[in-house]
Amino acid sequence: MKTPLSEHHPLFNIGLRIREHANDFLVSHNLSYFQFARVYTDGSGFGLSNKPEFILEYTRCIGKTVSAISGEQVDKQCYFYLWDEHFSSEMIQLAQVHGIHKTLGLVERFPTHYNLIAFGRPHQNTPSIEAYLNQLEEMRNFVKGFKKTCKDWLHEAELHRLEIPPSLQDDNHERMFWPKRHIAILYKNMQREISLREYECLHLLMNGLTLKEIASELTLSPRTVETHLENCKTKFDCRDRSNLRDLYLCLGAGRSYLGQE
Repeated sequence: MKTPLSEHHPLFNIGLRIREHANDFLVSHNLSYFQFARVYTDGSGFGLSNKPEFILEYTRCIGKTVSAISGEQVDKQCYFYLWDEHFSSEMIQLAQVHGIHKTLGLVERFPTHYNLIAFGRPHQNTPSIEAYLNQLEEMRNFVKGFKKTCKDWLHEAELHRLEIPPSLQDDNHERMFWPKRHIAILYKNMQREISLREYECLHLLMNGLTLKEIASELTLSPRTVETHLENCKTKFDCRDRSNLRDLYLCLGAGRSYLGQE
């Protein structure tokens, strides 16, 4: 979409809805900021947060999409990092003007897009990584709930995503997309591979989606989704959902995201 971001843009309005949706969780966990951004292979994307004014000012003043990936993160489908350690002082200072401090960035990588999720603190002197480690499970559950409860907002954001010119695209753009078509896993002394599609179905199932919702998300039939999940069960002798959860947690990518997703 070529329409520039403004106070009247649909993405800004979705941000106002997210502010109301996230407020209780953020306040109760001493957080001031929640972000869910997505970037696609063609360079387009959208950024949503409970502080759409920050997203708007960032777009106008800086504009460049930013992420972080280095070292062992290249081989992880999901990981987290601290904004302060990777982003420019200009971006950090702008965030602080909007009451966003000590921000934890979370990355989810897929072949067609990657998600940039973030949580920020209201005060500079708040302990960063130590405090986040105590809240990983709660943040993980909040993100899962957001994806499920607010899926219509995410679909709306996808329809109104912005075209990002090459000069403003992420310096890590090509490296951020998950390149692997199969994922190797050692589970109960069995070394097997699952396809990326099987992993995606398992990932969404473990994030609370039903077969019908997974099918809609991946543009598949419910029967195809069921087949992919049955393949996972057969390959690793999983008899029930509890076994699938154990299998999911054995994936290195799963353990790296918020501790266990």
